[in-house]
Amino acid sequence: MAFGSDFKWGRVMSKGIPYSPQIDGLRAIAVLLVVFAHVGVSFLQGGYIGVDVFFVISGYLITSILLKEQASESFSFFEFYKRRARRILPALLLVIVSTLLVGYFILLPSDYSFLSLSAISAVLFSANIFFLERVARLLCRVGGSAAIAAYLVAVGGRAVLFSLASDTDCGTEVL
Repeated sequence: MAFGSDFKWGRVMSKGIPYSPQIDGLRAIAVLLVVFAHVGVSFLQGGYIGVDVFFVISGYLITSILLKEQASESFSFFEFYKRRARRILPALLLVIVSTLLVGYFILLPSDYSFLSLSAISAVLFSANIFFLERVARLLCRVGGSAAIAAYLVAVGGRAVLFSLASDTDCGTEVL
């Protein structure tokens, strides 16, 4: 049996969205771009593009699911955040706890205090609010934070929810 021969085009992902292998391919490319940027591969400096691709894919999938729930009148903010927390929190907590442990030994007390506050905001999915005023200073001062990626997660979740809360058809037309 060949690798991948059990693939069925009719498979369905969560919440009734049809499985699309193209999305998995884009995810793989996005991950590789980010990894190559972190490793320092000089001819592939597309880490930010990889993050953007992930952001777009997440927005598309989340919006598709939420629009379907809204159409069937089964949408709930509580359920949305509950699913999001179940999916994101385990990996996020591992990264944050690891960062806090290492940071305890290598950061100055003022920097560790800042790291701790950013970790709390990341766990509460409000990193975008926390970093709103501080992101420029943070990048200049310490060169980044492990919780900065949570900024994009928080922004993505809010963008989808705010578009659903409006009375417009945002996201339902092909531009």
